[in-house]
Formats: sequence, C-alpha cells, structure tokens
Amino acid sequence: MGDRPDDWDEIPGKDQLGIYLEDRIRTKLFAREAIVSMGLRWDRVSTKTLFAGNVGDMVSPRINLNWSVLDQLSLRMGWGKASKSPTLSQLYPGKRYFDLVNFNYFANDPAERLVVITTKVINLNDQPLKPYTMNKWEGGFTFSNAHWDITGTLFYEKTDNAISYVRQAVPMQYDKYQIDYERDGQPPVLMLEPASTATFFAGVDVPRNNLTIINKGFEYTLSSPRLDAINTEVLLNGAWYFTTSQNHGQIAESSFIYANASSPTRIPLYEKTGNVESQRLNSSLRTVTHIPQIGFVVSTLWQAIWIDKSTSGVLSEYPTGYVNTQGEIIALTPEQARSEEFSDLRRVLADARQNSYPSLHLFNLKVTKEWKDKSRFSFYVNNIFNHRPLHQNDASGTFVRRNPPTTFGLEIIYKIN
Repeated sequence: MGDRPDDWDEIPGKDQLGIYLEDRIRTKLFAREAIVSMGLRWDRVSTKTLFAGNVGDMVSPRINLNWSVLDQLSLRMGWGKASKSPTLSQLYPGKRYFDLVNFNYFANDPAERLVVITTKVINLNDQPLKPYTMNKWEGGFTFSNAHWDITGTLFYEKTDNAISYVRQAVPMQYDKYQIDYERDGQPPVLMLEPASTATFFAGVDVPRNNLTIINKGFEYTLSSPRLDAINTEVLLNGAWYFTTSQNHGQIAESSFIYANASSPTRIPLYEKTGNVESQRLNSSLRTVTHIPQIGFVVSTLWQAIWIDKSTSGVLSEYPTGYVNTQGEIIALTPEQARSEEFSDLRRVLADARQNSYPSLHLFNLKVTKEWKDKSRFSFYVNNIFNHRPLHQNDASGTFVRRNPPTTFGLEIIYKIN
C-alpha cells in the first residue's frame, strides 16, 4: 500500500489572476499629520482555465493609519484580510494503492507457490479545497529622537479554514479463495467461486479546510544611542506570542483496526484535537562595536527563549460516529456514544499533555576586518559555547536536543571597481 509513480500530465497547473488597488491619503487629525493607506486585492485561482475560478476567488482588503501625535511619537493602527490558496500538492495529492491478498499459498516447492492479489486504487486528486483567510488587527507606536528608536506592536491574527489532514477509513471489499485441488510441481487450482468476501478498512489521509488558528502577542524593538566610551551600538528586540489552534475535523481511529483480532464491521470516528495552546517569550540582544584604529567591527548576538510551553487539548473518549462496511458515516448523539451499545468504540486517552522547556540561550560572534573601497573579510561562529542542552518533552516523553551545533566560517566580500 502507498504511493506509486504517476504521470505528471494528470496534474494540471495552477493559474492565479490578480488585481491590486492602493491609495494613500495624507491629511490632518487634531492638527497633526496622519497618513491613511488603503488597499484591495482580488485573486481568482484556477486549475482548469485561467478564468474558471474552480479553486475560488479571494478578496483581500486592508487599511492602515499612521498618526504623528508628537514630533517624536507616532501611533499605528491597521486591519487587513489576507487569503491563501491551497497548494497543488494539497489539491492533487495523487493516488493511493492498496494490495489486498485474495489467496496466498506458500509451499515448500517454489514451483507450487501461488499468490493472488487485487489492487484497489483511491484517486485523491481534485480535492474540494477552498482558500483560507487570515484576519489581522494590530496597533502600535514608534518613538524616535536623536538617540533612541523604540517601537512596540500589539497584534491579533485569526486564520479560518486552514488546511490540515484527517484520516478517513475507506472500506474495500475483496474476495477470498480456496484450493480446488493441488498439482505436483505446479501451483494449485482455485475454486471458481470465492469462498467468502472480506472487508478491509484503508486509512487515507485527506486534506480538509478544518483548522482555526489564533495568534496574538506583542513585539518590540529598542535601539540605544551609541556608547561613545566603547564605540558600541546596542539593539534589543523580542516578542511574546500566544497561539491557540482548533481542528474541527474527525479522524478514523486506524489503530482500532489492528487492535481487533477479527475484522471489524465499523470504525469509530473521533474529534481530531482539542484546543492546543502554546506560549513563547523570546529576546535578541545585538551589539556592534567599531574599532576604527585597526578597521575591525565586532558584532555579538545573544538570543534567549525565556518561556516555551504548550498544552494539548482535552479529548473525549467517546466517538462522534462510525464508518460501516458500506462506507456510510453514521453520526452518534452524545447519549448514544455513552451507551453500552457502542462501548466497544471508546478509546483510551492519556491525561491532557503539557510541556514546558527551561530557558534557552544562544551566543553568536562575528568579527569583520574592513579595508578600502568597502571590501571586507569576516569570521563568524554560531553557538560559540556549543550550548546544546538535552531537555525532556513532557508531552511526548521524548528527549529533544535544543540549539543547533556550533558552526563557523569565513566570508570575503571584495568590491571590483
């Protein structure tokens, strides 16, 4: 079972036709300058003809306001809607092949062996996917004078109908045969009529528009004045992100097939995930020191992750429905799912899984030698202290090696006049 090479001609190209309009208005708001930017984009995505639009139409408006409330302080506000079409690999995942054994006779004599196989094909091409949308609201400020540059931004972004994969159970009927009579030195002769008909449930991963993602947080940058005593510039930036995702799809419990000693007559369906929440707080501190006496520039980067944790959603042990041998999806009410009639369809769940990593630090160094005509030679080291802690993921029970290994290299830039 699995994929097999297909003809590329079976997969069409993806055409996208777009129109974009933008306008900027410069005006006064309470006697202070304000700039309003407005934009509108329309796209038509097709896999048949340029104007077919079978994938969908996407309309993406946006509006931004930049208001100079003081000479050194401005406020920013904005809203925008972005759309993204499915990829070709999602629209045309290809075909899935399943080899089902009708008869298998493994004799001691290789000449007497016989295997009869039926190959079933599921064509997943031309999926009914639509573009997904992202709505983003943000507000912030910019403070800038002769010495300091400070920016801060609050944002909220919601993605609807994002694409994820759900596992479906597809029943496949196939015949089982028995031996009519055996022959010396030859494969046996099978009965003309099948002895029985069996059902195999194939697990197939199918893309669907069933994912909602919410991102919110705060981002900042701070650039300090040059420290003349050591001829150094300092730049600090960072962010605090909160992410929540909810998958609205149903999945077939594929392990249920293999957990049963006999062929099952129904495969339970469950909600795919609960609310999955994560949080991340990070910062980055960069220093750039100039040593003009010898033409050197030394830059350092300290990256830190102060908070990195996630919580998996609480799932229900009860099914939302099941698939029967005819391929019909039978929905269950909460009362039915909890009844003894369907007690064999319940799944065993672990407690809600939480994971929280300790803080993590990474240090990089770069030394640059400058010479005439802006040519330069640089030596850099990433993760200079080779700090690669091994931390346990409490949710999965596995250990994760954090931070990349130490790398170093040379860079030469020579300007030819």
